Amino acid sequence: MFPYKCFNYDMCMKKSEISKETKYKPTIRDMLTIPYVGYSTINPSGNKVAYLMGELNLKDNNWGVQCYIYDVDKKVNKKITKDSNSSNIRWLDNDSLAMIKYNPSDGNRQIFIYDNLLGDGFQVTNHSSPITNFEIFQDGFIFLSSGSPKQNNIGNFKHVEEEIGSSKLFFINKETAKKNREEESRFFKEENKELPESYFEITEIFQDSFLIESYVVSPKNDSIFLTCRSKSDLYFENTKFHYGIKLDAQKALDEINHYKKSNQKTKDFSFIGEVTKIALPIDSTILAVSPDETKILIKHKGRDLKDYTQSDLWILDLIENAEKLQNEAKTKEAIFCLTKNLDQEPGEVRWTKKGLFLTYWNESKCEFARFDETGKFDIIDLQGLSMKNFFYSNDKGDFSFAAFSNNLLEEIYFAKKIEEELVIDRITNINDFYSNWDFGKVESIRWKSKDGVEIEGILRKPSDFDPTKKYPLLFFIHGGPAAVSPMALLTNQEMTFHPTVQMCNKGVIIFSPNYRGSTGRGQWFRELNFDNLGVGDLWDIESGIDFLVEQGFIDESRIGSMGGSQGGYISAFAGMHSDRFRAVSVGSCAASWYTYYITSDLRDSILLSGEPFSKEREESTKKTAPISAIEKAKTPMLLQHGANDQRTGVANANELFRALKHKGIHTEFFKYNDAGHGYNTPRNFYALMLQNFRWFSHYLLDEELDFFKDDF
Repeated sequence: MFPYKCFNYDMCMKKSEISKETKYKPTIRDMLTIPYVGYSTINPSGNKVAYLMGELNLKDNNWGVQCYIYDVDKKVNKKITKDSNSSNIRWLDNDSLAMIKYNPSDGNRQIFIYDNLLGDGFQVTNHSSPITNFEIFQDGFIFLSSGSPKQNNIGNFKHVEEEIGSSKLFFINKETAKKNREEESRFFKEENKELPESYFEITEIFQDSFLIESYVVSPKNDSIFLTCRSKSDLYFENTKFHYGIKLDAQKALDEINHYKKSNQKTKDFSFIGEVTKIALPIDSTILAVSPDETKILIKHKGRDLKDYTQSDLWILDLIENAEKLQNEAKTKEAIFCLTKNLDQEPGEVRWTKKGLFLTYWNESKCEFARFDETGKFDIIDLQGLSMKNFFYSNDKGDFSFAAFSNNLLEEIYFAKKIEEELVIDRITNINDFYSNWDFGKVESIRWKSKDGVEIEGILRKPSDFDPTKKYPLLFFIHGGPAAVSPMALLTNQEMTFHPTVQMCNKGVIIFSPNYRGSTGRGQWFRELNFDNLGVGDLWDIESGIDFLVEQGFIDESRIGSMGGSQGGYISAFAGMHSDRFRAVSVGSCAASWYTYYITSDLRDSILLSGEPFSKEREESTKKTAPISAIEKAKTPMLLQHGANDQRTGVANANELFRALKHKGIHTEFFKYNDAGHGYNTPRNFYALMLQNFRWFSHYLLDEELDFFKDDF
């Protein structure tokens, strides 16, 4: 096994050697050194697992995602990349990988091949714009890249909600591209030697611009299925259209080279492939193709397009319904709901020869199940782990996955059946390295809300918790609302945004409620906060306070709340509509629904009935907005917001800040100039964590408030 390099590696090694009796309490800087795991994939023989591991670097204010190989037989790991951000790893054969890496010479993300898993990788593409993702296709790759925006000579502007989406799909023949690159790098070149084209744009066949939201390659590598939108604004995300493309890539490339040799130009690109438009329900996304290529799997909201409505998985038989594919009403009648008996939002899915495999949240745990094509499913026992993402091997039935639990940090695992018993091996060693770090104790609790609904949530208690003592209480509220606070020893947000571990190690209990509207409890729970935003959430939160106070270990005079996005909105609502909080921290939140509506790229996601400015919505708009309680507000509020936030515009933070300032309530506002609805650099992560840490150390623990005091 290998050690993980981190910013203060030597210091971390010393901290990990502290005796078992005295666990090390990590600082905020320490949290930024913990590696995070990503996607994994198994080679065809099943004896190697490739996976991604990320590291933040506070000193250089960047991060790197490296690719590692685990040898199943030898049980050893090896890093094969260096000094780059890797993504989209794919096995070409048992000993060769392709991946996307950042190329410093042109500033773009390009496709690289690692033959025999050696060297720095061979750069296959030299595309003019960054490559978003790719898949193996026939003798090369298809890849997605943004199209060049239309140029104009009259000003630098955006035509809001009117600009056509722009992304293009390409094919590149890897061997031809490799020979061309080698020829171009030769010192002695043959004069006037014309190199054959190695790639072409598949979407030229449409002679039109649109946004490709996603694409799926058929198992036999002869077809591509596209899910598209005409406009790139997220407001139009439900207005989708779909195509199937039958493609012989080499034949198309030969035609292009023929035109090139004869110095001919063509406006007719029909030779590229055969296009079929598939009239699926308007919000559908094509997710997978069956192994025999007769069916496609789509995700679609069968009931309605309301934001709180769960999606289901549906199967469409392309052969039986070939004559119906051009008519949306007929295809809607022909699709079969695979997940009608699940009543959970489907997560990651893969369709294999051994069945259709799916992840989904069941309360605060992410489960894994195998479905057959009739909708029957069996839950696979992951031995206490919650799955995050997975890769399933078609041939052997082995699978690799990332997973965590309430006492294990997230790692990569490899699972295989031995004599009908599932054997799961952990193939990374993050928990070994951080075994002596104190993250507190994580457990699940349940209580009844004001209206009798049972709510589940996660508590993080100090490791030396004493039920006879009184502890301050700090809420950490997830975003969404269609999301989950998981049963996890540590989440990514707790590594980068919110200092739950540091506050817990100072004697504060952390409370993460899965309030009404959260994922994992079925459709009925998802829509409980419709027309009752904030109000119903506050029922869940205040009843949670009452429940814990009854247990006898909470100091009711020292309660705070923090969160981002929907979690920020709920924290703001609680801070302004309740008198039970000593202080709150509000990240990227909505202040009023008017301000949200005029600034958001998802403005129709407001869970209120009626038109935005209608009389019908007037009462609910007022009662569910944080700012509506400004007259009685008295709780100090910390505001953190990205200046470029398109989801909840920064005007929301300005509105709260000015209103609270005018009333003389203590408020602090940190605007992150290079951030949107999310924060993208290690130093921003550090600042966010530190500001929250200082804010609640002051208000819950009576420490001096100094936002600029470092964390050593």
